[in-house]
Amino acid sequence: MTQSVDRRHCWSVSRIWGQLNAPPRTAPRPHPCHHLFMARTLILGGTAWLGRAVAAHALTQGHEVTCLARGNSGSVPDGVALVTADRSLPDAYREVSSTDWDEVIEIAW
Repeated sequence: MTQSVDRRHCWSVSRIWGQLNAPPRTAPRPHPCHHLFMARTLILGGTAWLGRAVAAHALTQGHEVTCLARGNSGSVPDGVALVTADRSLPDAYREVSSTDWDEVIEIAW
C-alpha cells in the first residue's frame, strides 16, 4: 500500500528547516532617520537588577523610559521616570494609562 505525500508540505518543512539551520544573517543597517524616533517605553518593574539593566539599556538607545514599580528593590537609573504603585491594587495603572506607549516590557509579575 502506498501513501500519498503532499509535496507542498514536504517542501515547506524542508524550507523552514533550512532557514533554522542557515548561518545567521548580518544585522540590517539602521534607517538614516532612526535617530528621529524616540520610543516611549514603559517597564513594569525596573528597580531590581534585571529591570534596572533593561531600563538603562533602553535609555542609551534614546528611549523615553518610565518604570512602574513599588520602588522597594532599589532606584531607577538616572534619566528614567519612576511611577510608584503596587500592581495588586485596582488603580495601580491609573497614572500611566493615559500615555500612548510604544513598548511595554513586563519584568516583575
